[in-house]
Amino acid sequence: MFAFRTIVFCLLFGLAGCGFKPLYQNHQGAIPDKLRMVKISTIENREGQILHNHLCQMFGISENVSTQKYVLKVTLNYNKTPLAISKSATTVEESIYLDVQYALSHLGSGKEILSARERISADSTVSSQSPYANWVGEKNAQERLLYEAAETIRTTVSTALEEEIEHP
Repeated sequence: MFAFRTIVFCLLFGLAGCGFKPLYQNHQGAIPDKLRMVKISTIENREGQILHNHLCQMFGISENVSTQKYVLKVTLNYNKTPLAISKSATTVEESIYLDVQYALSHLGSGKEILSARERISADSTVSSQSPYANWVGEKNAQERLLYEAAETIRTTVSTALEEEIEHP
């Protein structure tokens, strides 16, 4: 037990010495406050609407935000590719891809703070006996991809805003 405490203490001490700082720590110009100042532009298609809703929830954006300083523009490209084909020449598994391109800029000046591109994928099993199960499986994979994309965007935008706070 003593050895375990010693190891934990050494690890915590090591993290403090390396400059580790929590991203969402409460300090002057905290990241959650900055995230609420981001205006998320409308994203095309149903997938874009779902991603927009995830981002609004993760950023803590409400309908009546008056102090917006940044704008986030996102474009999506959603496609699927057969991954495995059975002997009867039917697809048994497919890979679903979500290409996300996004840019964060100042609302007033238009100066770009961040520009990034991500490719996220998920696999979905296809059944020749149940079209409904295929549809539900694809929608489930799509929902997971959009949520993962929203988390990736939030983390990347948070990091960019943190760097802007430290080096304006």
